[in-house]
Amino acid sequence: MRSDRFGFKGLRVRSGLAFRCMAVVVLGIVPGCIKLDFFLFDSEPASLEDYDFVADPDLDGIPADRITSELVASADPDTSIHVIWVERDPAKLDPRIDPARGVTVVYSHGNRGNNRLYWHRVAHYEDMGFNVLVYDYRGYGASGGETTEEHVYEDVEAAYDHALARGAGEILSVGYSLGGAPAIWLCSPASGREVIGCFIESAFTSTQGLLEDGMGYSVPSSWLLDVRFDNEARIRTLSVPVMLMHGTEDRRVAFEHGQILWEAASGLDPMNRFFALEGAGHRNVPFPSYAGDDLPVEYSHPDELPPDLHAEYLVYRGRIVDFVAEALAAR
Repeated sequence: MRSDRFGFKGLRVRSGLAFRCMAVVVLGIVPGCIKLDFFLFDSEPASLEDYDFVADPDLDGIPADRITSELVASADPDTSIHVIWVERDPAKLDPRIDPARGVTVVYSHGNRGNNRLYWHRVAHYEDMGFNVLVYDYRGYGASGGETTEEHVYEDVEAAYDHALARGAGEILSVGYSLGGAPAIWLCSPASGREVIGCFIESAFTSTQGLLEDGMGYSVPSSWLLDVRFDNEARIRTLSVPVMLMHGTEDRRVAFEHGQILWEAASGLDPMNRFFALEGAGHRNVPFPSYAGDDLPVEYSHPDELPPDLHAEYLVYRGRIVDFVAEALAAR
């Protein structure tokens, strides 16, 4: 295991996210009368026409002839979700990974915006020689329907099934922030799907943990939220390798959430590992030296990164490729 062990089990400190304002809101309402799920789901609408992979500089860096943007059926036959499939470039694949196995990343993004906002992260995995399937949850981007916890789990399953239909081969489940919940779900026995591993960045333990952080004391999350997203409990059910990363200066989902998830996962598999990214916040993972706690979205592909950020990316890339190579070798 590639981590120091932490003695913080159960510790909660005050995180950011919109939950900080709940300490004010909760005092003025009767528990159960108002649900605050909209604080968690900060979606931005889009249409398929918003994805111009030829002309849009925010979506460049990957040849457009290797990208397919389409609507596919969700668990509700009357509602579609938007998925983007990026075909791999085998020349970029690490020599330790057999190209015949066709590794695919199923990417579950954060709570903000839509999958356009995470395009530079998609480009990271394409640069590693993997296929990538990124999707929008129902209620996000060009996906129809309503965002709920159940729908988020169903949507990652639909994305996985579509990836298999495209010949995905071996699948790595990756989740960032809110996306940690569906990514962990996909790796759990509850989903009934098979993956080679689970990679989670900047995820929270549960909505209960977020509420405790934001309010400074404990109330049942069911008073204010329909969603549970109990990642801490579900990660204990995994039987595939897990890798966790979390920024030490994360003010939206406190670093202790990553430590608690690691405590839950550390003893499950000898391949499990945790990386504390010194100085990184929530949105600038994996680039701690990037000014401010924000997304370096102006660099839509790793080739465009300035030298200092490119050096950080190469460390990040190496950790992920090592994890995938070892997970494949263990199968």
